[in-house]
Amino acid sequence: PGTTFQRLFSQRSREADSVDLWQKEKVFLRLLERNQEGPIIKTFAGCPTPNGDIHLGHALNGAIKDIILRFRLMSGHYMDFRPTWDCHGLPLEKKALEAIGKGRKDVSAAELENVCRAFATEFVARQRSSFQRLGFLGRWEEPVLTMDPPYQAHILRGFSDLIRRGYIELRK
Repeated sequence: PGTTFQRLFSQRSREADSVDLWQKEKVFLRLLERNQEGPIIKTFAGCPTPNGDIHLGHALNGAIKDIILRFRLMSGHYMDFRPTWDCHGLPLEKKALEAIGKGRKDVSAAELENVCRAFATEFVARQRSSFQRLGFLGRWEEPVLTMDPPYQAHILRGFSDLIRRGYIELRK
């Protein structure tokens, strides 16, 4: 049975309106700018693997991070948050191969890298959109992706430094 009353509230439209407003007004960046001289808080949070759509665990983890981030920002702290995705590893490789219907032995290393990169790129975009729809703050336009060359170069420089300092010994 229907009703003759016009629906005054639509969660979907309110959600989209809120997210659009926060992005248009650059709320997160304005908070960072306001708190530039405040105490700095650095955070190192686990990051999702872009091998599927987000699930309840992602939403819970994201909500906890977002609550802490907002509390610290409202308390005058400078707490930046760049969303990060771990674009390497067996979970991603397994899902990417399933998506193309092939096994590991059926693809070359170069083809596997290309398939995984395309798969990760698609799911980073999908997960980012979902996290934004949940209203989480962050530098969504500047994510950290472990598959990006600047990130990989940073890791190699760190590894090189460990070798130089003698913490890692290379053997033939």
